[in-house]
Amino acid sequence: MANAREKTVIGEQNSYDVAVVGAGPSGSQCARLLAERGHSVVLIEKHPRTRTHIICTGIVGAEGFSRFALPRDSVLFELTKARLVSPGGNTLDYATSKPFALVVDRSKFDGHLQTRAAQKGVQVCYGFQAEDVEERQDEIRIQGRNGNGRKQVRARVAVFANGFSPRLARRLGLALPDDAVQGVQAEARVRKLDRAEVYFGRRIAPGFFAWVVPIGGGRARVGLLARKNSSKHFREFLRSAPLREILLEEPAAVSCRPIGQGLLPKTAGARFLVLGEAAGQVKTSTGGGIYYGLRCAELAAQVVDDVLRAGGISNGGLQRYHNLCVQLLKGELEAGLRLQRLGGLLKDTDIDFLFHLIGSNGLLGQLRRRVNFDWHETLIDFLLRHPSLTGVLRTLTNQRFPAAQISS
Repeated sequence: MANAREKTVIGEQNSYDVAVVGAGPSGSQCARLLAERGHSVVLIEKHPRTRTHIICTGIVGAEGFSRFALPRDSVLFELTKARLVSPGGNTLDYATSKPFALVVDRSKFDGHLQTRAAQKGVQVCYGFQAEDVEERQDEIRIQGRNGNGRKQVRARVAVFANGFSPRLARRLGLALPDDAVQGVQAEARVRKLDRAEVYFGRRIAPGFFAWVVPIGGGRARVGLLARKNSSKHFREFLRSAPLREILLEEPAAVSCRPIGQGLLPKTAGARFLVLGEAAGQVKTSTGGGIYYGLRCAELAAQVVDDVLRAGGISNGGLQRYHNLCVQLLKGELEAGLRLQRLGGLLKDTDIDFLFHLIGSNGLLGQLRRRVNFDWHETLIDFLLRHPSLTGVLRTLTNQRFPAAQISS
């Protein structure tokens, strides 16, 4: 099998059991799993080669590395420590004896997953820009172009794992996310840093947070989430006192992109599924999507395999995928949205007070025991339901907001 990186065009075959659009982690994973089940699969990627610039912190939880046997030679840094910092400089620390998460080089990480897919028989095609899609009674057709002109791929089923793509979404009859936040990030040289640092405050990232994540070699990824004006907030974050102590230089290149919030109400049609960020399978608590995308890729491969083996594709056959993803992620994503809404109501002095309260009355130890890098619902519900906090939160936000309402 040729190296996946070397394949750049659709060959003579243009009809497959499954066409997967988007060769990020979730798309590559889904393509490989389907090929392992004996289906002919093409994996289409619009970029001409493995991407070298991807806007992502690249943090993958230890659970994900273990569950999916992910490639460790893409790891840049192992995280065993994290520090949360309030607007006034109060801190909450978290540390583990073993890494709770690993920071990866996304170019290498994605490239390995694509190569794995190719080794299982997937035809990986770079430089193919999908521009249109047409569902027919007996197949789905994907039209686009590459360096050799316009091309068409036909498949019994298509999986769209191509991120935010309004044009294709409209053609598939899909809604766009009801809400989105802006993520901005850059890399910079830093002083010695052995932990991830997360900063809160309305001046830094209103309702959200900013981060500094070490990647080794005296460098770190610096970024933040905000609902609007993210680039402005990022510039101010770089000039803040904590960052002046960490950064050795201001980043030369800064990237920004939208991140959809919440699962789409429809992620399956008669002959297609939508996967990963394109389906809203992104943590509403942190904006990360690698782990959820990989989990949903397993569900997609399972459902598509079952439908193809059944011999015919009915109008509702692929709907089970949507139901399974909702069952897996709905509680997590709704908990993250509750935390977002609360964060949007808090002033900087409120956040400082909550940091003091958590750090001074034994709550921190209880919270630490509930930390799970990829699953946040338990921690968020504990935080919003705890008797020591619910009354304080009602007072701080000046809302008639009973505990059941906060946590529902």
